[in-house]
Amino acid sequence: MGEKKGDGTLGDLGKKNDKNIGKKSEVREHTPKQQRVDLSKDGYNVDSWSEAFVEWAKKQKWYRPNLLYTGFDADDIGKNQAASWGAGTIFCAAESDFLAGERSNNPIDYAQEYTRSAIAVYDPAKMEEQSIRAYRMTDPSALIVVVKLKLE
Repeated sequence: MGEKKGDGTLGDLGKKNDKNIGKKSEVREHTPKQQRVDLSKDGYNVDSWSEAFVEWAKKQKWYRPNLLYTGFDADDIGKNQAASWGAGTIFCAAESDFLAGERSNNPIDYAQEYTRSAIAVYDPAKMEEQSIRAYRMTDPSALIVVVKLKLE
């Protein structure tokens, strides 16, 4: 079975949809910036890492209020992922979810489950909300930056 392309997942960034091959396309190549942040010195649990991440993010050039975040396994960068809600569905959280104490929506809580933890940061203006916390990218440049985390 062939790999599905053009569904807006991390593994599909910058690729054209099959139907656009050979045609002039509005889809332009986009390689998101990648950064690393060492949160290991800022604590040892999700709460302390979350506070440190938000503080660090606010100092970055790309930061602005109302961005969307998702925690994931950095080993999945460049791989085509399919969510149970459909290919291209990305579950995102707001900045307030880092500090709310509600772990189920905290991107760091999700990311810390992996050996190579990462947070993807999205521009909500280039995302289409499918349902509560479920989004789909409408433009590949919606992915602003991938932040690889050092937690321990």
